[in-house]
Amino acid sequence: MLAGGMGLVFTVVLGNLGVVHLIRTALIALGGEMFPSTIPVFAETVAMFRGLWQVIAHGTSLPLRIEAWYWHPTRIIPAWPGEAGPITEFPAFTFLYGDLHAHMIALPLTLLALALAVYWMRSRRPTWLSLALGGLAIGALYPTNTWDYPTYLVLGVVGLALGTWRMSTSGTRGDKETRRQGDKGTGGARWLLGLVGRVVGLVGLSVVLYLPYLQHYAAGYTSVEMWRGSRTPADIYLWIHGIVLFPLVTRMVIQMRNVYCAHRKSQIANRRSRISNLQPPTSNLHSPFSILHSPFILLLGVIVVTVVMVGLGYWVAAVVVPVGVIAAYLLLAPGMLASRRLLWLMAGTSMALCLAVEVIVLKGDISRMNTVFKFYLQVWTLLSVAGAVSLAWVRERALRWRAEWRTLWWIGMGLLILGGALFLPYGIRARAVDRMSPQTGLTLDGMAFARTGTVVDGTPGQEGGVAQEIPLAGDYAAIRWMQDNVPGSPVILEGLGYREYLWANRVSIYTGLPAVVGWRWHQAQQRAALPDSMVDWRRNDVDECYNTPDAARASEILSRYGVRYVYVGAYERAYYDPAGLAKFEEMARMGTSGAVRTLRVVYDAEGVRIYEVGG
Repeated sequence: MLAGGMGLVFTVVLGNLGVVHLIRTALIALGGEMFPSTIPVFAETVAMFRGLWQVIAHGTSLPLRIEAWYWHPTRIIPAWPGEAGPITEFPAFTFLYGDLHAHMIALPLTLLALALAVYWMRSRRPTWLSLALGGLAIGALYPTNTWDYPTYLVLGVVGLALGTWRMSTSGTRGDKETRRQGDKGTGGARWLLGLVGRVVGLVGLSVVLYLPYLQHYAAGYTSVEMWRGSRTPADIYLWIHGIVLFPLVTRMVIQMRNVYCAHRKSQIANRRSRISNLQPPTSNLHSPFSILHSPFILLLGVIVVTVVMVGLGYWVAAVVVPVGVIAAYLLLAPGMLASRRLLWLMAGTSMALCLAVEVIVLKGDISRMNTVFKFYLQVWTLLSVAGAVSLAWVRERALRWRAEWRTLWWIGMGLLILGGALFLPYGIRARAVDRMSPQTGLTLDGMAFARTGTVVDGTPGQEGGVAQEIPLAGDYAAIRWMQDNVPGSPVILEGLGYREYLWANRVSIYTGLPAVVGWRWHQAQQRAALPDSMVDWRRNDVDECYNTPDAARASEILSRYGVRYVYVGAYERAYYDPAGLAKFEEMARMGTSGAVRTLRVVYDAEGVRIYEVGG
């Protein structure tokens, strides 16, 4: 119950420690100039307490923008000037922000895939129904959130291998039978044959069930390249993943000690048996792990690799290399239970992914923004589950600790959980207060802000352009009219902004009707298999259709894209030539004439006109 409950909390309730980092950074800024010190973080700590005194004694407010409370934890990794900062989102932010992106849709599928991997690991003969469900769930990750597919497919395959093998659960009746069969030379072949059949079934189903999609899917990003930009500092990495690493690393240390002690006992027993010549040696001295049984050799290897990686500038190696190497050792250590092997596989995979995004980047990414984003979400899920299981495991072992050590550990764990729990109360309040239109009351209407809201937009991105305040009430009324009166899915023409994340394309966004083209980068990114020039052609045609005074040229563009409705509101007037916009009225008056399409005004209210294209 504790493991399951904390799995829920770690995965979707807690944030990272970004809110604590934000408060600390703000207090340091309030504390004034820092003095030089050779003691790490000492000067920052003094400045932080000076800033805290300013808040307590003088009532000074923290120098923070309202959105920082929920936005900063997702952009906590610093980036060099000119780089796009990596995204460090987590499920609690995703749900708070209402961000229906691929990673959010895929989250239930990834958890189902993990649950199936656990079932397969616990079953020597999993049902074919479970394999069919696994193929359906894991295969769905490819069209849903492609980045997740290989990771969870590997976890599923390893779960099948562990369940089929079961060499780690020696002592059960099934394992004695397996050993007897192995003595006859048939156990290994049966194990391999059964595993191959199940793996082929799982992988095959994950492909066949989605074959129509795979046959018509064109991947825009198909290669990686070395990352030459900024890298994640080790302390920032701990601000992100420190909550779940604490119980996981605690368990890792305990299990390493247990493995070493068990090996020492085996060595002593083996030595005594050889001396007395009463029984043959029992330890596997010729296993590939025999050289690693010495903690000094393993520790030396970890130190060497860590120092080399940190020396190359990969600061997170100070954390992920020791944790990853020890997780790999525990994964492969003789005598380890299958359930624990799966846990250490999840931990080791997480560390490998964390190091990978420091070394390589998906070719075509915006800096390494999405590469970190997608793989860190996988790491978040895997570490949350592994950390929750480890927390419950450590709790049982801690009962045998000295009281003061047990108390100290729980204080540390509690403070970390409290730090992650700060995200939701601070984030919910900030998200509710950070409003586009403060006059809008509590409502579930996602468009209600437009009744009283305004945007500052226009052509500030163009040479000589001047931004202006644009009221949104006219768009609100016109969009509601279109929602109620436009049947089917006709193509619309609406104005474009000079960059993403502006009020442009608001009609297609809120009606769901197809437009000639949307936000430039989003269009180019989602259609990356095509040249960017195809998106630019459409954008140029939209701009020309609004700007040109030539009715024949505008008609040609409208015909090219099968446009049914032309939208002209305050936003279009802020961007386009008045003479070009005036031609639409002329086309509505003159009717069909040669190559000129006829337009009919179907809506005219609050500064918005909508023309229906005829002919």
